[in-house]
Amino acid sequence: MLVEQLEKVDVTRMELNAQIAFWINVYNALLMHAYLAYGIPNNFLRRLALFHKDAYNIGGVVISANAIEQSIFGFQTPRIGWWLETFISTALRKKSGEDKQLRNSKLGLLVSQPLVCFALCTGAFSDPALKVYTTSNVTAELEEAKKQFIRANVVVKMSRKVLLPKMLENFSREAS
Repeated sequence: MLVEQLEKVDVTRMELNAQIAFWINVYNALLMHAYLAYGIPNNFLRRLALFHKDAYNIGGVVISANAIEQSIFGFQTPRIGWWLETFISTALRKKSGEDKQLRNSKLGLLVSQPLVCFALCTGAFSDPALKVYTTSNVTAELEEAKKQFIRANVVVKMSRKVLLPKMLENFSREAS
């Protein structure tokens, strides 16, 4: 099976664009796999657990979707319910030994990539469109994903109010 092949991948030997495309695609596939394996969560806690429950062994390190967000991409802005998630995420990562494995693996990206926010699909209605990212064109693809997301989600009301999705606030925090 393809997932088993991930155990043989050495991400540290990839160039930066290859790493970015690889981690985006793995994150999206991992969450799709989790939804297929565990079903659609019916409340916030079950949805939160989904980000920790399913994980892939990549180059000998077991990595969950949450670990990709926090440790690989280095995102500082948590999803909705951040206080609860921070508490539970830390407990779940320590229980699985994920923190120690990731610190020793050197898998995290050396340079912040805030545009990745527009590529990660968690299954929420307001998420960016799901697509496959390529090594050769990942920077342009991320710029295009940002533009598509803004076109699809920014609303200007007749009263001259502009409604912005929460993700743009998160993006601005990650970019600063």
